[in-house]
Amino acid sequence: IIAGLLISWLGVTTFPPIIDKSLSHFSALVTPLALLSIGANFQGDKTISKLPQATLATFIKLILLPMLFLPLAVNFGFTDSKLVALIIMLGSTTTPTCYIMAKNLGHDGDFSISVIILTTILSAFTLTFWIFLIRYFHLIS
Repeated sequence: IIAGLLISWLGVTTFPPIIDKSLSHFSALVTPLALLSIGANFQGDKTISKLPQATLATFIKLILLPMLFLPLAVNFGFTDSKLVALIIMLGSTTTPTCYIMAKNLGHDGDFSISVIILTTILSAFTLTFWIFLIRYFHLIS
């Protein structure tokens, strides 16, 4: 964070190609490494025992948040790509890095795994539904 603040404060807009390429490769590895970590720590019985709570969290993430904030966004004048970006932010899958954060903060990793699995499976359907809905109401072209 401190390095980022210094770079921003100094007004650096581009990095040398070697640093830029290294950061690009590093960022491409983060999600696959998190998924490997989730797979290595997956314990079926513990993960299934967290299913009721994970189902509620998944409902909140994929249904409730978009249902609450999309009407507000439309009321504030969001349309087209801005509205689609909002849908993706609100109703997409839970990031695998939340598992890493939960474990590092001493919280329940099995719950995070359950939420990640459910949101990954169901977000394809819910995102399609939300996009269909805003298209039906002619909020995107």
